[in-house]
Amino acid sequence: MSLGEEKRTFLRKLVSGLGNLLRYSNKASKIGLHPKSDIEIFIKKQLLVQNDRGDYEFSKGRFTMGLQVLEIDLLSNILIYFDNEGFTLARVFKEASINALYMNTTELYFALLIEKSEIETFLDFITY
Repeated sequence: MSLGEEKRTFLRKLVSGLGNLLRYSNKASKIGLHPKSDIEIFIKKQLLVQNDRGDYEFSKGRFTMGLQVLEIDLLSNILIYFDNEGFTLARVFKEASINALYMNTTELYFALLIEKSEIETFLDFITY
């Protein structure tokens, strides 16, 4: 498994897509209110923030920081959790709507692989 700096930088550009999907599905609030596994407990404590209404929201800043500092095994488990919950890399990428002008050559290559369905899940991306 590999999540080198190029892959982590690409994932940082997709954070808005993941945040939107978690908000639209209300999944962040569900995790925050009733975490059902160790990974959900970690997500609640480290990647969510509670708003003034008492609901939980995905923190783009915390996730971006996590992409920089988390060890490969924990970060992989979080990303695979999102896959299993239906928030695949392909869905997150589509929701993020990244302008190609903001991508370097490597990121454009990753985008092409996603668009051609050669990479669909975070697990595919990790193992690529």
